Amino acid sequence: MASPSNWQKYLNLLLKKRIPEKQQRWYVKRVEDFLKLHPGRHLRDFTASDLESYFREHASDAALSDWQYRQLVDALQVLFVDFANTSLSRAFDWAYWKEAFVDSRPDKRSPLKDVHPDKLVADYTSVTFPLAHLCQKMPRNTANYPIIWTP
Repeated sequence: MASPSNWQKYLNLLLKKRIPEKQQRWYVKRVEDFLKLHPGRHLRDFTASDLESYFREHASDAALSDWQYRQLVDALQVLFVDFANTSLSRAFDWAYWKEAFVDSRPDKRSPLKDVHPDKLVADYTSVTFPLAHLCQKMPRNTANYPIIWTP
């Protein structure tokens, strides 16, 4: 019986970690993209600096959402820690890199992220509804009617 390929070993690790099958192909793609940048280089030869610069570069990539960035870091963590068990894997601060740039990254999926909450509140003065004329006649700024309605 032939031994499993390296990719099959990596996929087996993803199964062990309970990564959903739908996401596994993206983990493989993230690893492939990383390795394509370093053809012929052995996993034991990578340094923390190599990973840090790769993560910094992708942290500013507006095409990746926050969860995709975390997935990228996680995919490489599985590669270096669980698959290769390199010396880098034990010393590298994976948790830091999963969260380091999340709040400062451009996120195309969160257009309201930087909007002040006051801007999200509807302007009821422009709303028209059947009883709007009654609201305008209510006493304003009183204990009985704490909601301020303005014409």
